[in-house]
Amino acid sequence: MNLSRQRAEAVRDSVVEYAKSKGLQMDKTQIQPVGVGIREPFIAKPTNMAEAEQNMRVEFRLVRVRAEAVQDADFDF
Repeated sequence: MNLSRQRAEAVRDSVVEYAKSKGLQMDKTQIQPVGVGIREPFIAKPTNMAEAEQNMRVEFRLVRVRAEAVQDADFDF
C-alpha cells in the first residue's frame, strides 16, 4: 500500500509541476492521491512481469463539481 500511495503522490506532483512549467495554475490540494495496492488489480493473478506491470498503474477519476459550489473567487487568475 505504501508503494502504491507513493506512486500516486509522485504522479500528482509531476502533474502539478508540468502545469506550472506551462504557465498554468493548479492547486495541489485538488488532486487527491490514493494508493489502492492490491485491492483493485487490473489482472487478478498475474502470471508474468508484463501482467504484473499492468497492475502498477495510476488512474485519474474526474469528479464533477456542481455549479452551486463554485464561486467567483475560484476564477481569480
